[in-house]
Amino acid sequence: MSDVFLAAKGHYDALLRNFFPECIGMLQARGRHVPDPYRSGSKDGARVDKDFNNTGRLYFNSNVWGLDSSCVTFYQLMIATGNAKNQRDFFVKVGSFLGLPEYEKGYHESRKERMERELRDRKMREEQEKIAKAELEKRSAEAVAKNKEMLKDTIPLFSKTGDINPDAVEVWKYFFNRGLAGLINVKPSALRNLRCAVQLEYYLGKGKKSLHFDSLVCRVQTEKDEGVQLHRTYLKDGKKANVECPKKLTASDERLQSKCRYIKIGEPVEGVVGIAEGVETALSVYLATGLGCYCCVCAQNMKNFVLPEGCHTVAVFADKDKSKTGEIAARELVAKFKEQRNADAFVVLPKQPIPEGAKGIDWNDVLQMYGTQAFPTIKTIMTFVRNRQSKFNSSARR
Repeated sequence: MSDVFLAAKGHYDALLRNFFPECIGMLQARGRHVPDPYRSGSKDGARVDKDFNNTGRLYFNSNVWGLDSSCVTFYQLMIATGNAKNQRDFFVKVGSFLGLPEYEKGYHESRKERMERELRDRKMREEQEKIAKAELEKRSAEAVAKNKEMLKDTIPLFSKTGDINPDAVEVWKYFFNRGLAGLINVKPSALRNLRCAVQLEYYLGKGKKSLHFDSLVCRVQTEKDEGVQLHRTYLKDGKKANVECPKKLTASDERLQSKCRYIKIGEPVEGVVGIAEGVETALSVYLATGLGCYCCVCAQNMKNFVLPEGCHTVAVFADKDKSKTGEIAARELVAKFKEQRNADAFVVLPKQPIPEGAKGIDWNDVLQMYGTQAFPTIKTIMTFVRNRQSKFNSSARR
């Protein structure tokens, strides 16, 4: 059945159009990032390989199927999405589409043919895995080098004296406009993973002149403090720059085993840490409560959150959306922790109604509209956690 892979080479464009019409936009922007058709709210989370017609490779920044790599082959996509029930179904469907005679009326093989085919397929898989591993290593090494170079060119938000860094004024203007002026009074170490890039390049595409903006650059890490990638927010006049994708993630180190991703803001309090979806939301929670709140970047990453060492409880400050995307992800994390029984998690949703005409309300909206008094205090949070622990311990003793 390896003949199907050989026949598919040079025809992956047609295969994608036939089996995945939702991905046609990725073909039209070949090699460039476009919204992920499988992830709601994504703006630049997916792309196809520049030579996709021959390689059949696609890339998803946060694939929703839980695959180990951001690189997904056409075969993996067929299986993951249910377009093919199994390997045999894949060969029959793709072989039939490509007009291979032995597949057009179904395929029946003898025992000898099956054994020969399995041997060929195993050798091909081993070769493909070897190539994929080498490519992953190369991509990851390049990503790490580029991220280090970009981070090296950034500046801290605070000066050595603890005052705001005047060279990072664009980031501070943005914070002020988002109701985060109080961050000027926090310990500089709390925001050490947030930095400013002066006139960072915004790539518009091949043959087009790039734009440059002062930007907020955040380090994304795993629970083991392993650097994964960088999150950029391009800014202009204290607001997000007027470009197609003002927020972007750099390429990541795909060699890391952990799927946990977050931007660390502040520190946990007595083993309790908060998490939120967006940077501004996490900063709002930290500013209003004093509880370290880590930004998971997207709802998908919330489900993969792992408590850092020394923590036992996570407060999930979820967005209240009409789509309930953030709330569902938060509930899934709570259910996962409950099943593991080695940690606790609970969801904190804004009590305020979703404004008319808005898609939702998050904790930064709450801060801007209602102030810090609309947040639970750190005392309230810690009392709630202790009461939960007491009830859990009582139940465990019964």
